[in-house]
Amino acid sequence: MRTYGLLAIAGGAAAYLGPTVPWLLPAALLVVGALVLAGYLSDMARTGDLGLTSEVSAIITFLLGGIAVAGHTTVAAACAVAVTTILAFKRRLHELTWRLEQADIRAVLKFAVISVVVLPLLPAEPIVLGDVVARREVAEDAAPEGPPAPDAAASDAPPSAPRARPWWHEVELAPRKVWYLVVLISAVSFCGYVLSKLLGPGRGLVVTGAVGGLVSSTAVSLSFSQRSREAPDLAPRLAMGVLLANAIMPLRLLLLVAVIDLAVALRLLLPLAAMALAGGACALWLHLRRRGEPGTGDVQLRNPFEITPALKFGAVFAAVLVLSQVAAARFGSAGTYALAVLSGVTDVDAIGLALSSQVGGGRLALATGVVGIVLAAISNTVVKGGLVAWFGAPRLRRITLVSFGLMLAAAAGGLAALRAL
Repeated sequence: MRTYGLLAIAGGAAAYLGPTVPWLLPAALLVVGALVLAGYLSDMARTGDLGLTSEVSAIITFLLGGIAVAGHTTVAAACAVAVTTILAFKRRLHELTWRLEQADIRAVLKFAVISVVVLPLLPAEPIVLGDVVARREVAEDAAPEGPPAPDAAASDAPPSAPRARPWWHEVELAPRKVWYLVVLISAVSFCGYVLSKLLGPGRGLVVTGAVGGLVSSTAVSLSFSQRSREAPDLAPRLAMGVLLANAIMPLRLLLLVAVIDLAVALRLLLPLAAMALAGGACALWLHLRRRGEPGTGDVQLRNPFEITPALKFGAVFAAVLVLSQVAAARFGSAGTYALAVLSGVTDVDAIGLALSSQVGGGRLALATGVVGIVLAAISNTVVKGGLVAWFGAPRLRRITLVSFGLMLAAAAGGLAALRAL
């Protein structure tokens, strides 16, 4: 309390006298550094502790005092809060690092390198298929093809009308946008993964299911369904975890769409929020009925920052983005809806991001994009209901499938109310 406060005052006093004595702040910093070094060497000789946290904090405190007096009070206050928070959560941070595996760290570093290095190098402008074909045709026309035609013949020929571009010439793909969305979806999944590491195993099936919904509601549904056959007595708790994971799924999708296009997210708020509320209400009803029952266990969630899954999602998203343009151009809204239903079978995030990106770029009607995303969420929920019906115990099936039906009815009702409004 005393030493660090005095260090901050010393830095502030040195900065205050800086206009009069310019060399005072560097000299004071050298003196403080020498004192800190002497104290560090003394502690190391006495206790053998090689930690530098206190020493580095002392130097930072001195500098923050100077920054505050120099007039940058907001920066100084923010840094002071950040440093204090890091120091206060020492034990929690250590527990987190103990839970992390070496494979997790390697995966995060690989993904960070690829996203930070590759993302700026990708072209920001979309690659339009028609422009690529046009450049190729221009190159072919520039090649000599024999003697030129006579001037008279050329003057008598009527001017040729410009040819209409085929529909497939308008198909485009922006590589940087594709990879940016890969980073976005992986970052959201990673937040859920870190929360699962912070909570640790044994914190309850319900909490694990809720956190797992940020990573993969499909993984939670499949894992808990299989577990219900091994432990039928836990079926109600497992059902609560499945319902919470699937209630978080539409909220997660809504958040991702909001990052891409807020107008689409606002239109989706009614059907997706109704879907989430229905699942949450069913989970709450189960909780009130089964209060006090033990609920331990966890679901194994793979690190979403692995390189291969990220690249696969990028390929799937690029394919869905192109197919959504083809479906809209050839078959109109019906093609978009059919693609949304089929894509939702495997991944609701890819089609949701693709359609919202299409709407934001003016290539798809807002109403069509909203209906397509809701249909994808419904299709994805139906598939997970099939997983529960196939792998789950009878008691889990009864509880979960009825709740899934209510969620689907809520989504359909919300969509109907949106169209009516």
